[in-house]
Order: sequence, then structure tokens, then C-alpha cells
Amino acid sequence: MCHKKLKRKYNNNSDSSSKNKKKERNKNNTNNFVAQRRSRRRTLSEVLIEEEQALAEALDHPDCRQHFYKALYSTEIGCGLYTSKLIKKGEVVIEFKAQLVERQLITRAEGLSIERYLETQEPSPENDTYIFYFDFSIVGRAYALLVDRQDLSFFINHSHFNPNLVPKASSVNGEIRLYFIAIKDIEIHEQLFYDYCDNQSESIQNFPWLKTT
Repeated sequence: MCHKKLKRKYNNNSDSSSKNKKKERNKNNTNNFVAQRRSRRRTLSEVLIEEEQALAEALDHPDCRQHFYKALYSTEIGCGLYTSKLIKKGEVVIEFKAQLVERQLITRAEGLSIERYLETQEPSPENDTYIFYFDFSIVGRAYALLVDRQDLSFFINHSHFNPNLVPKASSVNGEIRLYFIAIKDIEIHEQLFYDYCDNQSESIQNFPWLKTT
């Protein structure tokens, strides 16, 4: 018996249509992938806003102040501030409660140096005055700090050789806030220190521990 070989007929139009549909599906998949990738990306402004909100929450959270206690450090220096919890490197530790007065604004408005201006202010038993220098937004600015001596942050002592905190300044909701970041892991009941960076001869003469601690 002879078997005839059947020839399959191809429909060129059908084949072309199938290829077009496949291309369209691939195109849609690519567009969906790109759309998904774009949706996951955040702009720089969005990232900065999120970081600012996270910092505000950290500074205003009750934990930012309730895990600390003051205790006598030495008869020469007085009390220090200690932590009752473990603190990890890079954590926001505590806010430095102080009124910030920008040096440039004072000298321009009053025609006085910041030191002379502070001498003209009425002394207060609740406040002490410091000259505190730090960089903010890549611009060097000098601030006078009117510090609340009843606040816990007042009791953070100086250490040039073994600090575990560093001060930072950030704009939070339009307000400059000064706070401390841990530069190393800090154990429970460990005292908190930062470098006052006060190298003036008069200060060292009055407070020799600035060079020895």
C-alpha cells in the first residue's frame, strides 16, 4: 500500500499575526517591568523628607530621654550622664536642649562680638551660656547656646581621648535642632562623653581637665 506524504500548508497571514502578538506581549511585559522599576525609585527630595521625618520622630520619641540618668562623676567635674540601655553605633542618642543664637545675626544686629553680647545679657540661675561651633549645611556658623542646666543633656561631660558621642545639627521642619549621635556601641550604665573642642588657653587654664580627659 502506498502512503502519500501529506504536505502541510502554512498560512502566512496566521504566522505573521502570531509573531505580532508575541512582540506585543513582550513589549507589554517590558513596559510593565519599567513601570514597576520606576515606581520603586524615590527622588532625592522624597528621600530627604523621609529622613527628616524619621529624625523628628526619633528626637521627639519618649525613648530619646527616658533611658538616661545622672550620677556623680567626680568632685572636680561633678555629675555625668549615663545610659540605662544598650546604644548602637549610629543611633540618635539624645537632643541637646538649648536656645541657638547665631553669631552672625548678633554681630550684624548689635555691632558686638558674640562674647561681648553674651556679657550684656542678664544672668539666669536656670541657664548657662556656651559658645558652640559646628558646621551646618556646609557653611561654618557659630552659635551661642543658652543651655537649660536642668536638662539631662547638660550633664554630658567632655572627653577628648574617649568620646562616644558626636554632636550634629539638622533642620527639622524649618527648625535647627542639635543632637548627639553614637560613634561607637555604648554599654548599659556607661557614661556619655563628647569632645567639647575647646582649645582656648583661657578655658584650659580654668578647666585643665579639657586637656587631660
